Amino acid sequence: MENSSQIVSAVEAHCLSIYPEEACGIVAQAPQAWLHFPLRNTFSGTPAARHSYRFDELELMSCLQEIEKAGAKRVYFYHSHPDQPAEFSFADQQAALFEGRPIYPQIVYWVLSVDSKRVAGHGFFAYEAASACYQRSSELSLIQGSEGLS
Repeated sequence: MENSSQIVSAVEAHCLSIYPEEACGIVAQAPQAWLHFPLRNTFSGTPAARHSYRFDELELMSCLQEIEKAGAKRVYFYHSHPDQPAEFSFADQQAALFEGRPIYPQIVYWVLSVDSKRVAGHGFFAYEAASACYQRSSELSLIQGSEGLS
């Protein structure tokens, strides 16, 4: 995809199409284009999918290899929160850390609040060593040129 507006639209459409379950995927900003990888939530079809996600590990590794080959400068892991705010929850914190350290320290997490009809909000979260957790980020590189994100 050529620009951030197209990526935002594609991610929002993916999240809405999976509602009421959590959607998940990866977005990467490569030198020539934006890359979008909607991934399968391994909890799909279970009650846990309404409030949890987990990437399929083989899909994840394949995507990360493709992202590395493309020379991506910025990578975002995204997931939706059906009928919940666009906040990085305690469960999100726990899933992003191993023994108190970030599994993917350079990744920015993008959380989208969705309901049955629309995307209600966006939140970007990056790891901050000083607080030893993920905090809301003033991430702008993805949303520059995209209107209406909160």
